[in-house]
Amino acid sequence: MRLNASTRDKQTCHLSGGVQMWINSVELKNIKSYKHVIIPFERGINGISGENGAGKTTILESVGFALFNYSPAKQNVKRYFLRKGAKSGEVRVNAVASDGLEYVIVKPISGEYRVLSQIGQLAVGTDDVLNWITENLFDGKIRPQELAPIFQNTVGVPQGTFTSAFRLTAAPRKKEFDRILKVDEYRTAFDNLSDVAKIVKNEIDDLDKRHHELKGSTANYGELKARFGREMNRVSKIQGEIDELVKHLAQLGLKKDDLGKKKESIDSIRIEIEKLERDIKDLEKHLVTAKKQLEEAIAAENVLEETKELKEEYLKSQNKLEGLEGEKKKRDRLNEQRLKQEGKIKQMELELEKKKTLSEELENHRKNLCEIEPLVKEQKEIEREIKSVEAKMREIESLQSDIRDLKEKTVLFETLSNDLRRLKDARKEIEPLVKEQKEIEREIKSVEDNMREIESLQSDIRDLKEKTVLFETLSNDLRRLEDARKEIEPLVKGAEEIGRQKQMIAVKKSGIQERIKSIRKNKKETGATNQCPILEGVKCAAVTSFSDYFEEKLNVSQEELNRLKNELAVIENELKGLNNPEKRMNENSSEIARITGQLSLLSDVKAGLQERDAKMKEYDLIFSQKYSSYLTDVPLGASLSVKIKRTKEMMEKRVNELNDPEKRMNKNSSDTSRITGQLSLLSDVKAGLQERDAKMKEHDLSFSQKYSSYLTDVPLGAPLSVKIGKTMAIMEERVHELNDPDRQASKIDALMGAAKQELSRIKTEEGDLERENSVLFDLKLGLSEFSDLDSREAEIRQTMSDCEPHYLKYLRNEKNAGKVTLHRGRCDGVNSEISEKLKENDCLHKALTEQMSTFDDGVYELVKTKHEAGKIELGSKKAKHGEISGNLEGLTKDLEIVKSLIMEKDKLRRECESKNEFLSYIEFIRSTLRDSAQLIAGKLIKNIGEEANRTYCEIINDYTQELRWTHDYAIIVTEHGEEKEFNQLSGGEQMGASLAVRFALLKILSGCDAVFLDEPTQNMDETRRERLSEQILNISGFKQIFVISHDDTFNEKYENVIRVEKIDGESRVVGGGVVS
Repeated sequence: MRLNASTRDKQTCHLSGGVQMWINSVELKNIKSYKHVIIPFERGINGISGENGAGKTTILESVGFALFNYSPAKQNVKRYFLRKGAKSGEVRVNAVASDGLEYVIVKPISGEYRVLSQIGQLAVGTDDVLNWITENLFDGKIRPQELAPIFQNTVGVPQGTFTSAFRLTAAPRKKEFDRILKVDEYRTAFDNLSDVAKIVKNEIDDLDKRHHELKGSTANYGELKARFGREMNRVSKIQGEIDELVKHLAQLGLKKDDLGKKKESIDSIRIEIEKLERDIKDLEKHLVTAKKQLEEAIAAENVLEETKELKEEYLKSQNKLEGLEGEKKKRDRLNEQRLKQEGKIKQMELELEKKKTLSEELENHRKNLCEIEPLVKEQKEIEREIKSVEAKMREIESLQSDIRDLKEKTVLFETLSNDLRRLKDARKEIEPLVKEQKEIEREIKSVEDNMREIESLQSDIRDLKEKTVLFETLSNDLRRLEDARKEIEPLVKGAEEIGRQKQMIAVKKSGIQERIKSIRKNKKETGATNQCPILEGVKCAAVTSFSDYFEEKLNVSQEELNRLKNELAVIENELKGLNNPEKRMNENSSEIARITGQLSLLSDVKAGLQERDAKMKEYDLIFSQKYSSYLTDVPLGASLSVKIKRTKEMMEKRVNELNDPEKRMNKNSSDTSRITGQLSLLSDVKAGLQERDAKMKEHDLSFSQKYSSYLTDVPLGAPLSVKIGKTMAIMEERVHELNDPDRQASKIDALMGAAKQELSRIKTEEGDLERENSVLFDLKLGLSEFSDLDSREAEIRQTMSDCEPHYLKYLRNEKNAGKVTLHRGRCDGVNSEISEKLKENDCLHKALTEQMSTFDDGVYELVKTKHEAGKIELGSKKAKHGEISGNLEGLTKDLEIVKSLIMEKDKLRRECESKNEFLSYIEFIRSTLRDSAQLIAGKLIKNIGEEANRTYCEIINDYTQELRWTHDYAIIVTEHGEEKEFNQLSGGEQMGASLAVRFALLKILSGCDAVFLDEPTQNMDETRRERLSEQILNISGFKQIFVISHDDTFNEKYENVIRVEKIDGESRVVGGGVVS
């Protein structure tokens, strides 16, 4: 069908109002089955057609991938999108924005997501690109993270799921659309804030507990300051004592060092004397050893003279023996050559014998082979015939098997024909029962929907009754808190007055304590003299001591301090008696604010309860009238839930009585289709049987003629299989009688080959043996020259044995005999060294006597003892100083800690007050969120429902019908006053209603002007496809609609159609533009 001009104008007009963005083209590089393609699009309706699997849906997924950052769930993007074998790929979407300029959104499989324009690169990276898309292509109506869900649920609904969400029951359908409308976010926020409120309450409890702990921890601040002053005085006193002791120790140290040096000198001389005496003793020992070695060397010289001649005789014999070794080696070499030559000659004799035997065997084999050759030819001929008969037998068996199968199929054909007639009769009986069952099931669904609405209403009534009770309870609590506030207010004022008195007394107490410290200091400095305590540097002549004056002042100040302490104790008791009215007032104020907020939220509870009670009565009346036939046994005063339950039970009982006729009908249809298919497959069975019988007779005739010589004993009417079997038996028997002559010939050939090969390896001839015997004779002649060699060797060895003891004695003494001069010089040197050491020892004794005359060992020990005692005392003082200093550091840290705790305590009090205010605010927000979710959902459902109704009327081109989208997201269509639920609509009506609601969702939630319909005609017959195609032409409010379908008749109505084909595994665009 070709679009005329008026239809195209209408289409463009419908799709041009209030728009933002449209897609100009899509470029795919190595995406799934696409290698490289640029696909142009037009404004209006764009058809994308092609066979299943051609790559149509890939275009939709690519737009979602680049423009909406969407990828199919649970898919690895690279593995899902990248063409097999390619290393890189990308999607480019050219989009025209509301400013009329064209932009290119580029998303590679692996690389930077970016936006390009004529002036260059505008955005790079996922976050920047998605922000740019939402701001410039969707005018900021949606957030970046909402792009993918909007594409999945509205722009590019996956194939086959247009109507699935609306077919769900109420609970899962509500969950699905709550997520799309983001109503569930309010409930999630309400639940999440519950945890926040608990956390804040716990924090307040922790802060309050910590405040009480800090109050106890800072009570000893005054005592710590007093201890710090006392420890400072002790440190100063000990430091003075340490300084005096250090001076005294320095003097003792100088004296000790002088005496110590003298003692070290004396000890050093004594050590040197002892060392010299040890050295002299060692030298005397060395002298004895040297004299002994000299005597041994002289004795060795005498031994050399005695053994000199026998030693020379031994060496001469040794030289002769070495000369004989050369002759022995020559003799052994000739003997080895003789043995090898004898072995070689023996081997040659064996080879000549073997050569003669092999020649005889080879001649015998040639004779046997000539005798067997005729039998081999006969065997091969019979074996060829056997193979031919076996092939014929297999062909006959296959033919017989086909004949058996065809006979069985003929019987099956008759049986199936009878079964088909029986199924048709049964179908006529089941059809009215199916209609009855469907009618009852529709009524059951209607009752179930009523039940869910009633349960929701009852739940609302229960909640409102609970809220009414809560309203009364909170009102009573508010009155009680206001009465308590009036009682607490005068106590708070009294506590403030007492606090001011306490502060004034504390200031006076601090002043008196400082005065007491000053008096004690002055008493310490001037109490034992006549120095005036008032005028500095002036002495009083009339007074010798001011101790009594200072004592009197101390007594007066101490009495005043005790009086102030008593007053403070009385004030503390009064404050305890008031039981912290300020805290109670804060808690009272917080509770009043919380309850007031809750009461404001519950102000309209009673009106809501009355409204829902009236609605419940209306539901009861309508239901009782509609299903009165099912309620004859139900009492008049029974509740609506009892009536619904009874009605549903009666309906389900009738459905059970029908015994699922729809299932039986489906089984009947399935069986009918199956049998019809089987009968169509068996239609040519009889012709096939006749053809194979004719072939069998033809084979029998040809075989009988060819092998008649083997069939002389077979009856004329015998079956072909018997003839083949008889022929095979005779042939095999003859082969057996021949005893496999071919194998025997092969064996003889193998033996002849082995014999020839062995003969070729034997190279020995008779002349070779004679030459080798001549070489052996020459070797034996050469060996005769060395016949007396062994006797000469024995004689020389006997001479060496006789001279060897004298030769060894000469060697043992030869080294020592040359050391006579060395040992004599060593004796003279040791004597000289002993004389030098004795002279040095005399000089050291004289020096020791001089040093001892000026040193007293007792005085040195006394000085050393006093110095050590002084060091111990100094260490003790320093340890004491360190201990007190450590205490002082600890007190300093404690004072700093207490000061910080006081500051922390004040900070905690302020923080606790702030958190109480924050907790009240959280409770107010939670109440608001809880009540707002349904209000917002209702407003969205109303707006989307109105838009969906307008779109639905355009699609069906009938403005007398009305589409409503209910609070539980169910679709209801009203036609001529009759309401039809979604499941009661025809397939085409369901698709039209689903499209209307999804288009409305798209416009209201995102403002997107492009929508994709992926296989909207799935499971539709030709009439419904035609109708839906016309309905899509009536859709307005979108700049572009993309219709993806494998049905060419569905797409031919549209102005711009892209055709996709898969050629050799690659998807290609083979047509576009206006379709003829």
